[in-house]
Amino acid sequence: MPFPVTVGVDGSPQSLAAADWGAQEAELRGLPLRVINVWPKPFPLPEAPEARQALEHWGQRVPRETEARLRSGHPALELTVEQIDGEPEPVLSAAAKESTLLVLGSQGLSGTAGYLVGSTGHLLLGELKEPPLVFVRSPGKGQRAPAPDGPVVVGVAKGADEPLEFAFEAAARHDCPLRAVHVWRSPGYFGFGLVAGDSLTGDHAQREAAALTEALRPWRERYRTVEVVEDSAPGRPVDLLTDAAQGASLLVVGHRSRHFPLGARAGSVTYGVLHHVPVPVAVVPHR
Repeated sequence: MPFPVTVGVDGSPQSLAAADWGAQEAELRGLPLRVINVWPKPFPLPEAPEARQALEHWGQRVPRETEARLRSGHPALELTVEQIDGEPEPVLSAAAKESTLLVLGSQGLSGTAGYLVGSTGHLLLGELKEPPLVFVRSPGKGQRAPAPDGPVVVGVAKGADEPLEFAFEAAARHDCPLRAVHVWRSPGYFGFGLVAGDSLTGDHAQREAAALTEALRPWRERYRTVEVVEDSAPGRPVDLLTDAAQGASLLVVGHRSRHFPLGARAGSVTYGVLHHVPVPVAVVPHR
C-alpha cells in the first residue's frame, strides 16, 4: 500500500492552508491523505467532569471541522483524520516515516504558527532524513495566493540530486515550467586595492552557467516534456531564491542536517526562504 500524504493541523489558518494543499497534492498523486491533529495528553479532572467534557469537545473541533472542509472540497479523496495524544514533534516524526510527504503550515516573517511553534519545526527539519517536508503559508491580508500554474523553482546545489528529482517530478505532474536557480559567489581576487577584471568575472560566470547546464542534463533527458529555464547568478541564495519564487507555485530547496552539540539543524538558506517566500516550500533531504 502506498504511503499517504500526511498533514499536521492545529486549526490555525496556516495549517488549514496546508491541509488544502495536501489534499490537492494527494489527489494529483493518486494517494490517500492522512490528517493528524496532535492533542496534549489528557490530565485527570476527577472533580470537574463538566470541564473535562468541555475540553474534550473543544479538542475534537479541529479534526471535525478539518474533515468536513476536506470532504466537501475533495469528495473522492481517500481521507483519514486522526487526533493523537502527545507532543507534536515525536508524533509527526513517527508519522513522517510512513508518509510520502509531510505537510505543515508556516506563517513566515511575522512569526511561526501551528506546528512551527517553539522548536517543533526546527527539530523536524534538522532530524528527518525522509520524506520531504512541505511548508505552506496562508496568504496574509493584501497578499495573493500562489499561482497554481506558476513554475516550480528549484535551488540547485552541487551533488544534490534529490531536490532536482523532486522538482522535475513536480513540474511534470503539474504540467508547468521549471526554473533552476544556481547561486554562486563572485571570485574574490582582492589584494593591494586590486580586484578581478571583467574578463575574470565573465569567465567565472560562464563556468558556473556551464556547470548548471551539466547538472540539469540528465534530468532534462529524463523529463523531456518539462520546459526548463536556467538561472545562474552571483549573490545571496536566500535573496535570489526569494526573488525567483515570486509568482511560482512551489519552491524546492535541499537540505543536509548539520549536527551540533545540542542536536541537528537545517541550514540558514532553508530557514531564510521559509521566513521570506510566500509560496509553498518543499524541503528535500539529500546526502
